[in-house]
Amino acid sequence: MLKINYWLLLAIDYSLRFLFGWTQKLSFSARDSINRLKVYNFKPHPSDVIIATYPKSGTTWMQAILYQLKTDGDLDNIEHIMRFSPYLEEEIDRVEQLSSNRIIKTHLPPDELIIEPSAKYIYVQRDGLDTAISYFEHHKLIKKYTGNFEQFFEKYVNGDVPYGSWFEHTKKWLALKNRDNILFVNFEELKNNPKDEIKRISDFLDIEMTKEKYERTINRSSFDYMKRHEDKFCAVKYFVSQHFGTGNFINKGIVGRGKFISDKQRKQFKNKMTEYFPDNPE
Repeated sequence: MLKINYWLLLAIDYSLRFLFGWTQKLSFSARDSINRLKVYNFKPHPSDVIIATYPKSGTTWMQAILYQLKTDGDLDNIEHIMRFSPYLEEEIDRVEQLSSNRIIKTHLPPDELIIEPSAKYIYVQRDGLDTAISYFEHHKLIKKYTGNFEQFFEKYVNGDVPYGSWFEHTKKWLALKNRDNILFVNFEELKNNPKDEIKRISDFLDIEMTKEKYERTINRSSFDYMKRHEDKFCAVKYFVSQHFGTGNFINKGIVGRGKFISDKQRKQFKNKMTEYFPDNPE
């Protein structure tokens, strides 16, 4: 059925493009539908590495780490980190054009992906309250969100934001925790103990580490370094070629921001944790 839909949409898309050009809304809609089908039917190559996260949970940080581990680490060799590690949902055509040994980022839950047993997946999990604050600031930046945090938090805990519920997304990925080809990295552990966590990542990817590469990776994946080179990491600038909205893409890079959330919001979050993780609600 998906193949029928794909080819039907493709035919409609080419017809609309011929008749009206890409500027027409119908043509864009057809192209968007085709891209979604292509993403959901994308089968990774066994040599691929997939970086999976809920938004604002350390995706770009992990891209930076893997760039240092997989290359000579010189940022002058790339226009942007996305050229090294494309965004599956937004760049499916370019992903398909690349050869094997791809580093691909996604925010999709596992049930919306084809999990290739031979490919490797790195899932970065971040504290849900810290994620809420970072996602709020991200919305102000890329969507020009004008509501306050209290309004955004209501949407966030109820899954009424892009990529849906943080609780559901996290639960689905954690259900795969025992698979040998999936490495779970805790954002807070990576922040507090980067040496050991980067060692875990390099071991998982079977990358031989010299002392020089090890120290370079720690240094060049630090918040200060990435902030100084924000033009290489800002996804907003990459996709729209200009900075808009308010705020910064590389934000605070710190742990424990959730402590600024109100008691009411903290209780609301804990109730959701109990609902989704009854055996481990913390």
